[in-house]
Amino acid sequence: MAYANLLASSCVNPLETFQKFRNFMCKRVSSNGSYDYSTTGIGWTLIDSSYATNEYTLTANDYFVMYSAGEDGTRAMYIKVRLLANTFEILGCLYWDATAHTGTQQFGIINTSWTNTSATNNILWVYGDLDQFIGISKYSTTYYTGQGGWMPGSALDQTITVCPGTITAGSNVVVTFTAVPGAWAIGTKLFVSDNTNIERVTITNISGNDVTFAAFVSSYSASSKFSMERTEYVSGSASAASYDFAIGHSGGKDQSATAEPGPINPTSGDGLTGLYPRKDIYVLATTMMAGPIKNMFSTLSIFTSETTHTIGANGYRFFYVYSGVYLLIKEV
Repeated sequence: MAYANLLASSCVNPLETFQKFRNFMCKRVSSNGSYDYSTTGIGWTLIDSSYATNEYTLTANDYFVMYSAGEDGTRAMYIKVRLLANTFEILGCLYWDATAHTGTQQFGIINTSWTNTSATNNILWVYGDLDQFIGISKYSTTYYTGQGGWMPGSALDQTITVCPGTITAGSNVVVTFTAVPGAWAIGTKLFVSDNTNIERVTITNISGNDVTFAAFVSSYSASSKFSMERTEYVSGSASAASYDFAIGHSGGKDQSATAEPGPINPTSGDGLTGLYPRKDIYVLATTMMAGPIKNMFSTLSIFTSETTHTIGANGYRFFYVYSGVYLLIKEV
């Protein structure tokens, strides 16, 4: 789907913010007809929800779950958004069972809070596509964010290779693939997942289409997915500085990481061009560097929030996000 954005939409309180965010993300029409995002929205799929009363009479702990296969159609991203007092909780899941209403391998447990103050009017922006989204809510003069998606621009290959057979947990496990990617080699670390488990594994031998792995902690169903990198993330820490990944490079699940600082100069523009700097946003942990985040840059603090700027052929809007994060977000 094409990139889309909702700009400066007035909300009477966080309940309306929750509704508009849900409906714009999932290209829906409001039941009272006050807004129609069926053609202008982003296009994630609403796959599950729970409301004590109904979707337009909201109370604490009401939630919805949205799904995206990504722009390339090969991903499987599940995001749960739950209404809590003063905040929207944003959690990612490896898989969501809409019948049992449960998710597996949740991540975002550490940084879950997109601040939305109870009973207070605010302004909402939503930006994204099927790969990535960011919501921004403005209360008085402060901007808060909630994010999720994956990072398709990563330098490490995220192409998915599907295993046709089942895999049994154990050591020195031989797995037969239809074809083995050329980049796989002895010592290469991969990520494997199905709807229940995810882990990092290491190749110890390759013989034709048979690949031996040092060990599998868990067993995996047929059609499990292997890749050299996984970058599914959520960020609901309000400040756009803290992120949680489904799995980190060291193999730890619900990996917490922090966005690297933005540029500090030249604050008066470059002496030759008059231009100001912008940086790709990478997210770092002790054993991990991932990124860049799609459709966003970090920049200097000198601009005024909500002003627009041009980078190449694209327009961007600047936000000074709580606390001390300076973002340029692509706008169409």
